[in-house]
Amino acid sequence: MSRPAPRALALIPLLLAAGGCTLAGPRTAVDQDGYQQTTYYECDWKQDGRWLHPGVPNSPILPATRVNPLGFVVGVVPFMFDVAFSPIAFSFDRNCWVTGQSDRVYVGTPEVQRQQKLAQEKADREAQAAREAEERANTVAARKAAAEAAAAQAKADEEAAAAKAEADQFARAYPALNDSPKAAPVRPDDYALIVGIEGYRSIPKADFGENDAKSVKAYMEALGVPPTNVITLLGQGASRADIAKYLEEWLPGVVKPDSRVYFYYSGHGAPDPQTGVAYLIPYDGDPSFLKSTAFPLSKIYADLSALPAKESVVMLDSCFSGAGGRSVMAPGVRPLVVTEDANIAPDKVDILSASGAREIAGGLDLRQHGLFTYFVLRGLAGEAADKDGHVTLGGLENFVRDHVKETARRSNRDQTPRLLGDAGLQLY
Repeated sequence: MSRPAPRALALIPLLLAAGGCTLAGPRTAVDQDGYQQTTYYECDWKQDGRWLHPGVPNSPILPATRVNPLGFVVGVVPFMFDVAFSPIAFSFDRNCWVTGQSDRVYVGTPEVQRQQKLAQEKADREAQAAREAEERANTVAARKAAAEAAAAQAKADEEAAAAKAEADQFARAYPALNDSPKAAPVRPDDYALIVGIEGYRSIPKADFGENDAKSVKAYMEALGVPPTNVITLLGQGASRADIAKYLEEWLPGVVKPDSRVYFYYSGHGAPDPQTGVAYLIPYDGDPSFLKSTAFPLSKIYADLSALPAKESVVMLDSCFSGAGGRSVMAPGVRPLVVTEDANIAPDKVDILSASGAREIAGGLDLRQHGLFTYFVLRGLAGEAADKDGHVTLGGLENFVRDHVKETARRSNRDQTPRLLGDAGLQLY
């Protein structure tokens, strides 16, 4: 059996909530002067009766219930009236009061707000247009930069290709030397003294001097000089004393009347600034003290000429101008013209030199050799041979001179190798 009364009573809280016994919250308004004011309200129903149970709303239909306790005695009927008419009572019997009020804030009149809105919209449009313009500019700049980068890369590739083609052409014009030249018949009584100095104790380097000497050793042996008869002095081992002991003591003690002696030097030369006399600089030589630390060419020629040998062949990859390259000078001085530049070779001595008295002997960086030595070795390898396959001093000089002059001209300088002595001397 259902119980309708409790169910009806259960609806009472819902009706009271729907009526909203208590209301509170802010109310915001803008007056005609453009000031915004926020007011906080709280609302509740009057409860005037001392005997009325709290929570029961005032009823305009049975007001006696608030002042007459007998209204409760009557029972359910007055209460039901109260309940039935409570929503109506809510709309007539509600107290609302201000609980808080904010300061007035000027926000502008509606027209001002409209103008501000229009200004903001305009600013937004302009900002958007600026962003789009910047994006377009960035796109154009990026395309331009990409095009310029592509053009620069294309130019770099073109230049690299041209440089490579030039390098390839240069490499073909100056091929690598043969490390194992064709050997001539052994000449057991021939001797070679080879000197190569690159790093000096107290003066600048002579580029590739030691590399020159090492290659010349192999070619001397290819000319028929026995390896045991070849002395090679390099770097620190080419001091003045080292050169002197082999030139002045060893050679005079070993050569024979039918011997051929080769003397090769790659390194610095220097002129005496007062007399013009040409000197070869050993590892420990000092251009400021040439007489006591270096070798005059005249002495070397005289020592070779005095040997009990049939002939001596001198090859000098050096220069004596004092103007650079493989030539040095004491600091602060300038050379005179080299006076010891004879046109006639000493007796039994033939001289093939890298350059004239006023010229600079340079190097060939590609092959890490002195320019003169590089072509001497190419000529000895067979490029200077005559139609019968023989290489003479004259044929070697012609080959070396022509190629060295041409190559030096490409560097805007002069270098002219020359021969003093017997052009018909057959090397092999």
